[in-house]
Amino acid sequence: MVEINKPCPKCNEPTTLEQEFCNKCGNSLESEKSKQHCSSCGNLIQYPEKFCNKCGNKAELSTFQYNENKQSPTLWWYAFPIIFAIFGGVTAWALLRESNYRMATNCLITGIGITAIYVVIVIINSEFQ
Repeated sequence: MVEINKPCPKCNEPTTLEQEFCNKCGNSLESEKSKQHCSSCGNLIQYPEKFCNKCGNKAELSTFQYNENKQSPTLWWYAFPIIFAIFGGVTAWALLRESNYRMATNCLITGIGITAIYVVIVIINSEFQ
């Protein structure tokens, strides 16, 4: 008899206890097994334990709860590329404006363009999460 674990958190494909990766999408299941908690007291139950070490409750697969705390990226994760692109464009413009004004302007426009593309990607990405 194959014991069914919680479905894959990425694609909802049923998984077994022995699987380390989802057969459908390849998502790692080991990290999910380490997040199983007792349905009675919330204590962490390490795979393959059958009982909770804190309250003695039987750890049934259907009662496992998964802790899905996801850290959101910090402000610097978004701000650094924007600052870097603008700074790079302005620096190139300042260094080249006297010797080659057209190239300096192109560098500045490229820096602003890269920043705009990055902002659009971040906005689109945040809407799909």
